[in-house]
Amino acid sequence: MQLRAFQREALAHLYAHDPRHVLCIAATGSGKSLIYEEAAKRYRLLLVTPLVALARQQVASLVAKGIEASSTDRNAHVFVASPESLAKKGRVHADLLVVDECHCIWEWAEHFRTDFAFIPNLIHDWSIRRSLWLTATLPALAKKQLLAAIKAPVVEVGHFAMPHQVAVRVIACAQAEKLEILRTFLSGTEDPGIIYVHTRVFAERLTRLCQAEGRSVAMYHAGMAREERLAIENAMRQGLLRLVIATSAFGMGMNYTQIRFVLIWQSPPSLLSLVQMMGRVGRLEHEHQRAIVLWDADNDPHSFAWMLQTDKAVESAQELITFLSDKSACRRALLASYFGSNESACGFCDYCQNNTSPFLEKTLVI
Repeated sequence: MQLRAFQREALAHLYAHDPRHVLCIAATGSGKSLIYEEAAKRYRLLLVTPLVALARQQVASLVAKGIEASSTDRNAHVFVASPESLAKKGRVHADLLVVDECHCIWEWAEHFRTDFAFIPNLIHDWSIRRSLWLTATLPALAKKQLLAAIKAPVVEVGHFAMPHQVAVRVIACAQAEKLEILRTFLSGTEDPGIIYVHTRVFAERLTRLCQAEGRSVAMYHAGMAREERLAIENAMRQGLLRLVIATSAFGMGMNYTQIRFVLIWQSPPSLLSLVQMMGRVGRLEHEHQRAIVLWDADNDPHSFAWMLQTDKAVESAQELITFLSDKSACRRALLASYFGSNESACGFCDYCQNNTSPFLEKTLVI
């Protein structure tokens, strides 16, 4: 098996005689999970993961590779757990702590899912001598806070990067224009994809509208039964479903290579969350894919105002608004700068193309 440079580097640190803690930042779909799958051949793992659907996918992937893994058996060689389950049930014996989507500690620990806050303490409280922290999106301030919370020397591997084959487009439009833009877009592509909205109510409404026009579409949100969500995940995995209208419940780490576009009808309230949504595409290296945001600067901020309950959330929302309203630089370069990386102009975002022609020419042609 041919490993990429960042994978080899991370494993070299984890395999070192002197125990080490590794922070790995790498693009969505680039193979971060392969690091802990390889490490599981040497060490017993505790894998902390933020979403139930992601845990299902991780267990299935490990088992398919002959590695014993479970989200229920704490004695499994790889035990996959949420922060909440660890907080309730206590210590797990492991050689290596793996924290997937570790940006959630910064994003959620303060108010939303407070059990994330104790994850960095596991290194000391449970005497775990090696750890691996994985993410594709970690703002500079978040990284500083995470490194301080780990309270041990950390080796950094990799950097933020948008997959080179993903065209990032921000389409400025009035709220009343969004439905017609969506109709135009869907009529011009047979590619499978995801449309992201804020709430399950809006997911249901938009799904009914698409179904009324004869489109094959399913919705996905946290309020659905587990069996319903599993059926949609399986249909996506098998290529039987062309379009999903989803909330952020269909999110981090969900690995479906056939998805060719993400259209974000309603932006989440932070750049980190926005890029995580974009990260559902970009998993096929030699196929053009699209991440499109429909942005109404006058009205869209009101749709997430109810989420802004802390000063940090308000600041994050302002960073998002600045990015979506910025017409002065390459979209990918702006994102790279925010996440502490560098990237030259991509040549095919809405800024680089400098295209003032109608919507079809701006979004369907790469």
